[in-house]
Amino acid sequence: MEIPRQVASFRHAAYEYCVWSEAAAAAASDEAIKAIQLLAALVHHAVYLPGADPEDVVKLEPIDDTVRERIYARFAVLPFQHYFDVFHPTRRPPEDAIAGDIADDLLDVYVDLKEGLVYYDSGHPAHAVWHWRFTFGVHWGHHATSALRALHCHVTDPQRE
Repeated sequence: MEIPRQVASFRHAAYEYCVWSEAAAAAASDEAIKAIQLLAALVHHAVYLPGADPEDVVKLEPIDDTVRERIYARFAVLPFQHYFDVFHPTRRPPEDAIAGDIADDLLDVYVDLKEGLVYYDSGHPAHAVWHWRFTFGVHWGHHATSALRALHCHVTDPQRE
C-alpha cells in the first residue's frame, strides 16, 4: 500500500519531535527555538492528514511512567515553566485565564505522537493516522498551539532578559 505524501510528511514531523523529546537537552534558548520549529511543523502537517478509519488493533501499552518523568524533566530546561492562556479563546464572554505548564504541554504532545508512531511502525498506518487526527482535535493540538504561542511570546518579547 502506498502511503499518501501528507501522511509521510506528518509521520516525519512526528518522528523528529519524538527524537528531539527523547534526546538530551541543549541550552534553554536553543530549546525554545527548536520547540517552536517542531510544533509549527506538526500543526502545519496535521491539518493535511487525510481521513482514516481506525482498525481493530490491540490496545497499546501505555508509555511507561519513568519515560514520562524523564521527558517531563528534560523539558524543564526551557526558559519558563508556567504561562497563562484561555482554553477556548473564541468563547463569549471570555473565559478566565488558566495556568499552563510548558513541560506538561510538550510531554502530552510527545505521548500522543509516540502512540501513533507505534501504531504506524507496527504495520497499522491507517490506525496511526486516525489516532493522530483524533488526538490533534481533542488533545495534543490544544497543547501544541498553547505551547507554541507561549514560546513565541517569550522568544519575541523585547523586554525579555
